[in-house]
This record gives sequence, structure tokens and C-alpha cells, in this order.
Amino acid sequence: MLVSHHSLKLVRTAHGAHDAHLSHVPPSTRAPKAACVSNRIFHAPKPHHSYKYTVKLAAATTNRAISESTSRAREMEEEKVAAAAAAAAVVVDNAARLRSDFLEVLRSRRSPEVPLTLEQAKPVANPLYQDNTGPQTISEAMESCPRADIKNLKDVMREENFYLTTEEGEQGRLPVLTLSLKDGKERKPAVVFLHSTNKCKEWLRPLLEAYASRGYVAIAVDSRYHGERASNKTTYRDVSTEFC
Repeated sequence: MLVSHHSLKLVRTAHGAHDAHLSHVPPSTRAPKAACVSNRIFHAPKPHHSYKYTVKLAAATTNRAISESTSRAREMEEEKVAAAAAAAAVVVDNAARLRSDFLEVLRSRRSPEVPLTLEQAKPVANPLYQDNTGPQTISEAMESCPRADIKNLKDVMREENFYLTTEEGEQGRLPVLTLSLKDGKERKPAVVFLHSTNKCKEWLRPLLEAYASRGYVAIAVDSRYHGERASNKTTYRDVSTEFC
């Protein structure tokens, strides 16, 4: 393609006029315009998301947070349960150790154990009360123990007296008194009562009758150096003074 000399002259003249025009514009006013142009050219447009997508994304984020919170709460609860179980095991272990130690202390202060034997006995005609204690001192509270409304209660009451030998020596022979109803051979709950100082198992008879009338096997025993395990009215006091 042939370009005339006149056309080239016009292009050169126009280009020169454009450069001359720009030469009169201060640099400070030209730079921002160029920067703005650059920003318009290279600035990436923000991605467009629909409303449904935003809602789904928020719901997924919320569900994930709830799931993580629930999982952590479950882990914390399991940790608490495990810690409680461990603490309970320690308590049980300590209780068993304490009981074992206590029994060892008791055995160390008693005569050697012997095979358990049972010997039938008769009711005590004259119970031994030590010091100034006697049958007449039985409290009104003991006599007022409520009995079941059963006619001829003493006739339907079964009384048993026997000795249990558990260890060597005189104190190894344990006197036992039991009262229960004669109403069959079914198993019944049993409750054991211990008398207070200077008294004996016979002092508990009103209480035994009250519990026996309500379906229990009521049991009473003579404590060491009391009742049939004492020889006089000062046995317990003498032994206590000796040990002190």
C-alpha cells in the first residue's frame, strides 16, 4: 500500500501537536490520571454470589460450629464422668483399706480366733446389771416401743438363747438372744442391738419384742465384761481401770 507524502505530513503534525499539548500539563496532574487508568485496568471485580448461596454458606458454618461445640461438650462430660469414677474408686479403696486396718487392730487386741461353734442355752433367770443399774431403771422410752397389734404376742413369739464361740478364753463365748414370730420359715430381715454400759442383752427385751412383732429377727448380745460375760457387779469397771 502506498502512502502519500502529504498523509505522512499530516500524521506527523497531529502527533507533534498532541505531544506539545501534553508538555504543557504539569506532571503532578498527569500521574494520578495514569494511576486511575491503571487501577481501572488491573482491579479484579468482586465475585458475585447469590442470596441462596450466602444463606447456605452461613447455615453450613453455623452447623459446623454447633457440631464442634456439642462434640466438645460431650468430651468434657465424659471427662467429668471418668474423673468422678476415678474419685469414687479411690474412696472405695480407702474405705476398704480403713476397714481392713481397723479389723487388724481389733484382732491384735483379742485372743486368737477359733472355728465358729454354736451351743444352745437357756433364758437368763437373773440378768446381771452392774454398779447401780437394775431392771427398775429401764427407761419409759424402752418400755413404750410400739408393738404391732397382735393378740397374745408372747404366745406367737419364738425366743432363742445360744452361745457363739469365736475366740479363745472366757470372752470368746458370746451370749445371744433372738426374738421372732412363729409365722413360717420364710427368710426375714435381722437387726442386731447393743446395750449401753453396765446393762445386758435382757435390758433390750422390750425393743426386741417391738421389732419382732413387725416381722424382724431381733437380736441382742452381751458386750464384753457385761451380762453373762461378767462375774460380778464391778467387772467392767475393774477391767476398765486395769487397762487405763
